[in-house]
Amino acid sequence: MKVLAIETTDKTGSLAAGENGSSALVRALPPDQRSAQSLVPAISRFLDDLHWDIKDLDCIAVGIGPGSFTGLRVGAATAKILAWSLSAKIIGVNTLEALAIQVPGKPDNLLSCAVDAQRGDVAFQRFIFKKSGENTIPVPLDPVFQVCSLKKWLGIDIQDNVPLKDQEVNNTESASFIQTDLSYQKENSPSLEKTRFCGPILHKWEKNLPDHVKIRWTEKKYWDPSALGILNIALNRIALDQWDDMWTLLPVYSRLSAAEERLVNKVCIQKS
Repeated sequence: MKVLAIETTDKTGSLAAGENGSSALVRALPPDQRSAQSLVPAISRFLDDLHWDIKDLDCIAVGIGPGSFTGLRVGAATAKILAWSLSAKIIGVNTLEALAIQVPGKPDNLLSCAVDAQRGDVAFQRFIFKKSGENTIPVPLDPVFQVCSLKKWLGIDIQDNVPLKDQEVNNTESASFIQTDLSYQKENSPSLEKTRFCGPILHKWEKNLPDHVKIRWTEKKYWDPSALGILNIALNRIALDQWDDMWTLLPVYSRLSAAEERLVNKVCIQKS
């Protein structure tokens, strides 16, 4: 089975391909172009280099978030169009799980992976490493991802003299933050004991935080989601015959869009 994996959680992204569980080939999308511009041409060149005919693809795997609105929509739409046009299978993969599977860990190690949820917040999910045969794999501790401020995620006391300045206003306490219609919970006090941290959000604050805050961060090479993580999870699901429905598969966003928040605020005001 030939599998193409697509990862466009952030502004750019990557591609990966594997066949029958064999070693995979990974390629980053052009860093100077957004995925909306580069994804389709990159897929074409990638398949040409593999000497694969696009018609031979059996499965498309794609990261479905949480992540940026544009990146997720581009990746999901492209994956669904390919799956539909090729009559291929499709698998949607949790971006945070794809991040976690890239990180090595020992049994019972804890890991918290996060992406930027904007306005000073992060969308995160916690994992614990467990033995699975000869391997040690991250298993989700939370059934869904959660949202909290960056400070709370990292365990930074707001009263501490830490040079952390939010570039945007944190409004998760506002009436517009309605999580009942989204696949996440709000977590005010995530457990931090013996937890390591990773995720692309760390790039944003790497230079602004002191070493004692960064001591439990993973190595930098594990911070960014990769199509290889998407592919590895997809291969596990293929072995279990677990597929997604192309018609109902949708991206999962870390928060409501600005337009949706304005609409919710408007409804709340009208009801008050």
